[in-house]
Amino acid sequence: MNVSSKAGRYELQQELGRGSMGVVYRAHDPVIGRTVAVKTVRLADEGSGLSHDELLTRFQTEARAAGLLAHPNIVVVYDAGEEDGLFYITMELVEGRSLQQLMNRRQNIPLPQVMRWMEQACSALEFAHQHSVVHRDIKPANLMLTADDTLKITDFGTAKILQLGATQTAHVIGTPSYMSPEQIKGKPVDGRSDVFSLGVVLYELLTGAKPFHGDSVTTVIYKIVNEDPVPPRELDASIPAGLSAVVNRALAKSPWARFQSCREFSEALHNYQDFDERKSARPGPAATASAPLPRSAPVVTQHIPSSVPSMAHAAAARRQRGSFWVVLVLLTIIGAAGYRAWPALQEIWQRSQSPAGFRFAPAQTAPPTAREEVLSPLPMPPPPMPDRANAISAAPEETQQAASPTSPAVPTIPANAVIRKPSTPAISPAAAEWKDRIEQAIVDSNAADRVRVLAAGNTLTLTGKLDPAAHRQLLGRLQSTPTSLQIIDDIEYSAEPAGDSTPVNEQ
Repeated sequence: MNVSSKAGRYELQQELGRGSMGVVYRAHDPVIGRTVAVKTVRLADEGSGLSHDELLTRFQTEARAAGLLAHPNIVVVYDAGEEDGLFYITMELVEGRSLQQLMNRRQNIPLPQVMRWMEQACSALEFAHQHSVVHRDIKPANLMLTADDTLKITDFGTAKILQLGATQTAHVIGTPSYMSPEQIKGKPVDGRSDVFSLGVVLYELLTGAKPFHGDSVTTVIYKIVNEDPVPPRELDASIPAGLSAVVNRALAKSPWARFQSCREFSEALHNYQDFDERKSARPGPAATASAPLPRSAPVVTQHIPSSVPSMAHAAAARRQRGSFWVVLVLLTIIGAAGYRAWPALQEIWQRSQSPAGFRFAPAQTAPPTAREEVLSPLPMPPPPMPDRANAISAAPEETQQAASPTSPAVPTIPANAVIRKPSTPAISPAAAEWKDRIEQAIVDSNAADRVRVLAAGNTLTLTGKLDPAAHRQLLGRLQSTPTSLQIIDDIEYSAEPAGDSTPVNEQ
């Protein structure tokens, strides 16, 4: 598709791809004379709490933060601006294809190649996180592969930039299948959210299936928040056990249970052969042994004569033997004291268990005198009765009736009873009300056969296909959405993206 419009000084030449987040063009920079990729997005200041100038300033600030990420595995951002209400970001044009296009071919990718891509992705994300930039939308479509098989991550900061021009609740925060649980819940995110998303990509590369699969966006969101994925090794026995354990750690629900950085994730992938022994360990701060020593404690190395080790070993052996005898004496003393104190302790316990007025005499070999009244000890208290509900449900019906013919009937619980959990989270009243309003707006726009509204908790998800004009008209009806709701825009444009033969900067 050829176009003749411009974005700032950049001459738009050809459309490369489009989606719900914007349109990407091949463009020419007449000042420098180079070919670039220009991504255009439309941001609305209505309902965002920002004036047009403030929105433009925030937009340029976020784009500038992404532009400071100079890394060989990150697509370079050159410029950002706005013209006639059209915001645009100019970036490096990647001559290649996306990882999504490669995965769509259903080819078996060799494990060494997968590990090399993951190492490059971890390196790029670790660099971005150290500069306080979180991607928020890691997915195969944003992982580009050049002609020499170098992986480059694109769209840094785009998810956060698009939030600027949305209402306080209608956030376009990522692609549902790759979002972390805390991102779905609308909580603050950090680099560990990107670790989760990259773990989803790795799972899909290894098994050919998504870890959280569902027929609808609502089902996918529910599984991400509430269900653990099937371990990769159970889907493909050829996947090493250590590598499967690494993927499981990256997909942990709690950010504190995941790898705490992409560097830690990369190290685990590099040493996955012996990760089995450490898969149950909780992640924590980096080991202090690797930290440099303070200047006040220099490391001193000196020569030790060969006779010193033998003397040291002999002294250690003597200390060990001495410790053994000390421990043995202490255990003997404790045992003797316990043996002598046991009768008195047993009598005290029996008195505490007996009714008032009874006393117990210690065991005697001679017959008691007339003045002593000896009563045999009461039997030990019976073991606690099992829970009545469990006992009744476990016993046959005939046994229950025979054991207690006069007791009231107690309903039994069948042994094969199954309590099913709901397949989707409950819908809040506000979400239900606004779901009806949005569906009515869709019907009024004659788009009922192209757009669906899915609800889960306080989240409404718009899914389907619309042309750009109808899409903007629909979003315009969401400006007054209450702050208690979160709306995910998963609507795609009707036009089909360019094929594999053209350079692509995916959304």
